[in-house]
Amino acid sequence: MKFYVCPICGNVLIATEENIVTCCGQKLNGQEIKMAEGKHRIDVEEVNGKVHFTSEHGMTKEHHLNFIAYGKNNQYVVIKLDKEKPVDVTLEKQEDVEIIFGCNQHGVWRNE
Repeated sequence: MKFYVCPICGNVLIATEENIVTCCGQKLNGQEIKMAEGKHRIDVEEVNGKVHFTSEHGMTKEHHLNFIAYGKNNQYVVIKLDKEKPVDVTLEKQEDVEIIFGCNQHGVWRNE
């Protein structure tokens, strides 16, 4: 999976293969996915067969997490996060999944 984030409007585009992706008249490059560290981390808590996601990352208009992708094998649930609201997402628990998320200033990250 390739994640593309528009630096102008913040739109997040996901492709399963290499593509030429444009938004707001600009060609976008696929984001390198970095390993989560510091405040660039999603905290996960299991609650009654569900998973609850939170983060200590600030959520301001200028600097925020913009999405969470939760899944495996090219099947993901993608949640768009609100710029000025704390991360507070609950989904059905899946086994052997990865958590990928984006920061509007520092790119795309993966929880370990």
